[in-house]
Amino acid sequence: MRFAVVVAPSDARSGDASSRRESLAWLRGHLARFGFAVEIVGGGRDPRAALEGAATRVSAGDALLVHLSGRLSGRRSSLALAFGGGRSIRLSTAAELFASRAPAQLGFVAELMHEEDPADAPLASECLASVVRALVLPATGHAALVAVRPLSSSAARLAFTQETLAPVNSDGPPPTVYGLLAAMHDCGVRAATGSFTAQCFALVREGVAPHEEPANGAAKPKQHLPESVLVAADAKEPEADSPEEEAAPSGVAIDWKTDVAGWEMALQTCIDGIAQLKVARAKVRELNGLARLLDAGRSFEDKSESVRKLLLRGNETMQSLAPTQTQAYADAFALHSLEGRTDEALFSAQVLEELGAAESDHRALIGQFRSVTPIRARASLDAAAWEYLRAPGSDDVLEALFGAIERAAIAAKLDELSEVGWSPPVVDPKQRLSETSTASVVRSFHWASRVLKVRCPDLYAMDDVPGIAGLHAQESSLALGPAVRSGPSTKDLAFLAGRHLTYCRPEYRLLFYYPTRDALTRLLFAAAQLAMPSSSSSSASEEVRLLQARLVRHVGGRDRAALNHAVQRLEARGGKAAVSAWMRSVELTAARAGLFLCGDLAPAAAMIRSTLCSVSDLAYDLRRGDLLVFCASRAHAHLRSRFVARGPESVEPPSHSVTEPALRT
Repeated sequence: MRFAVVVAPSDARSGDASSRRESLAWLRGHLARFGFAVEIVGGGRDPRAALEGAATRVSAGDALLVHLSGRLSGRRSSLALAFGGGRSIRLSTAAELFASRAPAQLGFVAELMHEEDPADAPLASECLASVVRALVLPATGHAALVAVRPLSSSAARLAFTQETLAPVNSDGPPPTVYGLLAAMHDCGVRAATGSFTAQCFALVREGVAPHEEPANGAAKPKQHLPESVLVAADAKEPEADSPEEEAAPSGVAIDWKTDVAGWEMALQTCIDGIAQLKVARAKVRELNGLARLLDAGRSFEDKSESVRKLLLRGNETMQSLAPTQTQAYADAFALHSLEGRTDEALFSAQVLEELGAAESDHRALIGQFRSVTPIRARASLDAAAWEYLRAPGSDDVLEALFGAIERAAIAAKLDELSEVGWSPPVVDPKQRLSETSTASVVRSFHWASRVLKVRCPDLYAMDDVPGIAGLHAQESSLALGPAVRSGPSTKDLAFLAGRHLTYCRPEYRLLFYYPTRDALTRLLFAAAQLAMPSSSSSSASEEVRLLQARLVRHVGGRDRAALNHAVQRLEARGGKAAVSAWMRSVELTAARAGLFLCGDLAPAAAMIRSTLCSVSDLAYDLRRGDLLVFCASRAHAHLRSRFVARGPESVEPPSHSVTEPALRT
């Protein structure tokens, strides 16, 4: 069932009763166009009871849209929707109430008014962030489209909703709840929403980078506000009196209106200050100051070498925090072109193309240098090169630990499966694809294995596999379905091979056998206790103790020494391990490896959108954002300068045996 609950308090301070009725009638009609059964609450004396009553009509598996409008009260974690007469309901309470009904899809549209200073845009952004954190609960996948504006605004009660929902096409099958929110968000961006309608608005999905959109001023767009802000999915909002909350470094908010030397000092201070911050929300607060300084530097007629270097660093910082902010890539393109860095300019142009912001000079460069095949590698990646590929969240200590325990952990998992009656899949030897096969997918995998310096797994042709799937076996094996054995281009295959071969690295391969955070955490505990038995905790779960016993049977002397060393390093830093962040970094690193081999952002971005690369627990927007940033990064440029042969055209990936030596550096 598609069900919509419209929460619209009859609060006199939020607007008169007549305009409330008209707005709600309009909203009911438009939601009905998208197949929703609509219930409106907020006009009674007991808002909590009304919400609970609406929630009881939601069944597990429903598609639920909750629309909230009105005046905010409270601050931070106690932020609430005011119902008048001193009555209010915390936003987090409403979110938990509806989430407890276990709908298959849950999305919030919140059009809310705050009573802060109307001219204080950063404070409005803080307010928006607090609303997002209240509505989008951890580990749910739920989404929220949130817009805030001052209570003093003259806009109609549902002005933002009317501006963004009305243009959405209602033809064809009804969109998913998240699809509807995304379409509304896109309409808001295209409409260049005025500040009277929304001071700022954001589309957020749990585990997905928030898309925060600035409102345009009356005269011209506020270019200093980011189009999209990348925030860690598990970042928590610190309380105001928390000693861990970081203050902005002195000098970040400098008003640079001095000379060029003063501007250089201000920008350098700003970049260094942002780099020192650990809390993502604190970094976001400094984006406006950074953007203003970049705007100023862009206006300099004569840019010295030091100014150009600083501008490039500033734009790279902006890209990392706001992956879809096009101006940063356009500025980088101009700077690279000015200094003759054609390859770097090309990839900035490709990002602009992917974002739909490429202009004639960008398209001309892409057209001149885009090849029809993957890169021409002149060397195999070494350990140092892989450090350039690794995404944020990577952890050399965890990688050393999991690499040391890889063989034992896989054997232990196979033992566990065998104990419950599982047996390895029977694979017909005739299905194995020979290393000398002329099939494009086989040639691409063996070529990619040589470039990445990763052993190519055994490859099997299996018609019942939709794309590429791992086979549970002691030796690394992949099943290739019909969708990859015919159809994809050589660039697509290069990306797929790079992505899947990354997971075949020793430190990453066990993710196929321990694919969840809980499973990997248990493995980490078991490995740590195996290396330091004297510190083993009597409170360890039965699962951890059983896993440790299985590991003991398979850990060899050399692996044990490496494990002991890794655990000592982990212990030296207090045993801290961000397992979820590390798991996310592996998928992002795999996509980066695919992009490097592919040599072209367009097919790489298309691949991560496709079902061949779907990842259930990592949002597409986060993966795409990281790919955009890496594409235009110095790390990507460095790898290409070392390992990619320049030439007018690429060649088909050659067929190579895994017994052949790696390409020479």
